[in-house]
Amino acid sequence: MGIKGLFSFLQRWEQPCSLEGLRLGVDLFYFLHRSKGNRAVIERMLEPYGKMHAVVDGRMKTEEREEELEGRRAQRKRAWEEWEQLNETPMEELDGMGQKLVRRQMSRLSRQVWTPSREYVEEVCAWIRERGGYVHEPDGEADAYLVGLEREGVVDVVVSNDSDLMVLGARRLVRPVPFLRNLRLERSERLERGKERNTTRSTRLSKVCADCCVDACRDGRVDAGSARILDSEWIRSQLGFSPRQWEDFLFICSRMREQDVVLSYSLISVYKRKEVAVERWEEVNGGRLLRG
Repeated sequence: MGIKGLFSFLQRWEQPCSLEGLRLGVDLFYFLHRSKGNRAVIERMLEPYGKMHAVVDGRMKTEEREEELEGRRAQRKRAWEEWEQLNETPMEELDGMGQKLVRRQMSRLSRQVWTPSREYVEEVCAWIRERGGYVHEPDGEADAYLVGLEREGVVDVVVSNDSDLMVLGARRLVRPVPFLRNLRLERSERLERGKERNTTRSTRLSKVCADCCVDACRDGRVDAGSARILDSEWIRSQLGFSPRQWEDFLFICSRMREQDVVLSYSLISVYKRKEVAVERWEEVNGGRLLRG
């Protein structure tokens, strides 16, 4: 899920990077969802990463993971119900701004609803192996496993768009640059036009999203090779944090009841330790700062 606002806060220290010669640990979940089930798209997106170590969530379901998966299913159901309601909106009765807002929301909801099938995941994994790459399917979540590969020196950097990996201890995280912004509007427009009621929801949503991505690849409007890197050691030095303070900053970010990265930064900057920072905040404001 990631920490709301963390990448935006750290963006000023994010720099373009070359992937040449680096051993890459790739969070496959992000690319599977960006591709919306289209092989041409995901192959184009993954091509710059060469003989990668791709990590996908394992099939073993612990009680904690099953609870998380159930939450995701409920979220997708709510998103689908909202998408269906918006799909009935009489667009001709709205002004230009109203139409734009509806299309934007439908585009956002379509990304939440779609989920990759097991067959599609296995096809992509087979393609990665054919190109000389490695596929890891650990028990449970891929995030901690990816960070472990970096710590053990199996990979040099982690490729992901999930800020949770920084909380787990990723030292160098490469963020893939997503499709250009104008593709979002194009996809929204196709969603608005795709009002046929004689198709299933998965077929309709997947076709709308995938067609847009295929056109983008064919027209050369996707810069699949661009990447940006966050080096936690360098960022920490720029913030003036010790290793312990950096960990405390990320811990508070991840556990706040209402996530506020700037507040977390301010608390650690002033009070230096999370225990003192949390205690002082709760004394002044009342209530609890952290979940759990």
